[in-house]
Amino acid sequence: LAIPPVMHLSSSTFVSDALDAISAVGLVAVESALNQGSEAALFESHGYEALVFGPGWPTWTDVSDEEFITLDHLEKATAFYSEMIRRYCCD
Repeated sequence: LAIPPVMHLSSSTFVSDALDAISAVGLVAVESALNQGSEAALFESHGYEALVFGPGWPTWTDVSDEEFITLDHLEKATAFYSEMIRRYCCD
């Protein structure tokens, strides 16, 4: 089963809001291409904007018994998720 890549549009309001939220919580956005599957492309194929975001850095341990994230990265990701929820659900 081939999973297509997620294509972020620079003109997307959702992506722009996510970049603003990342900056607002003191993070730096890193755009990268990973050779891993994600359901985001399936959402995009049905007309929804999608973004892949998660705590930590991609490493050789991803999707293995040794996969881990640090508490600091988890807290930063939580701050981002909270900011996106505030922007989309509370304003």
